[in-house]
Amino acid sequence: MFYLKNIIPILGKLFLGSPETYRMLGVYTEEFGNSKNIHRIFNKLEFEVEYVEYFYGCASGIKGRKIK
Repeated sequence: MFYLKNIIPILGKLFLGSPETYRMLGVYTEEFGNSKNIHRIFNKLEFEVEYVEYFYGCASGIKGRKIK
C-alpha cells in the first residue's frame, strides 16, 4: 500500500504530470481488496465465474460468462 499511495503518484507526476489519477489507485485498491469477494457475488448469480491470479498472486481477477 505504501508503494501505491506514495511512490506511484510521484512517478505519475514526474512522467505524466498528473499525480491525482495515480493517487486514487491506492484508495481504490484498499477499498476493493481482491477479486475473491466479487467472485463470490457473481458465483451466486447466473454466471459461470473463474478466479484467476496473475504475477504469482500479486494481482487477481475474475473472468466468466452469463449462463443462459
